[in-house]
Amino acid sequence: MSRYLDSNVIIYAVEGETSSPTTKSATELMKRGQFFTSWLTWVEAAGTAHAPGSDRRLAQYKALFQSDFLAVHPASNEVLLKAAEILGQYRLKPADAIHAATAILGECTEFITNDPHFKRVPELNVVLVSDLVSG
Repeated sequence: MSRYLDSNVIIYAVEGETSSPTTKSATELMKRGQFFTSWLTWVEAAGTAHAPGSDRRLAQYKALFQSDFLAVHPASNEVLLKAAEILGQYRLKPADAIHAATAILGECTEFITNDPHFKRVPELNVVLVSDLVSG
């Protein structure tokens, strides 16, 4: 069983308000099991941590992306071709189509996010972090 983590889940875990139920759920989730994501997540999540004065956040992202529980996959030609299909069929943003394609081609059993628009893609078993908070 492989589960895909969308960028927003990783951002919640690293940067979220520690008292927030969503942040707590994302952090707890990441303590349980093996996960899969794309290098695009690095760009989206850690990109702002390259700003001056963000050394601590950048170190947290680097540690997370080097952890044993997170497999990070490239946006290969195959992923980009699949993303183009998804973009046309389901009207996702290009970055979101890359996330969806990576999860589909990686045969992920769950796609964990807090963006409900991923539910438009029938090949994804979308699990919303907000549902984990309330459920």
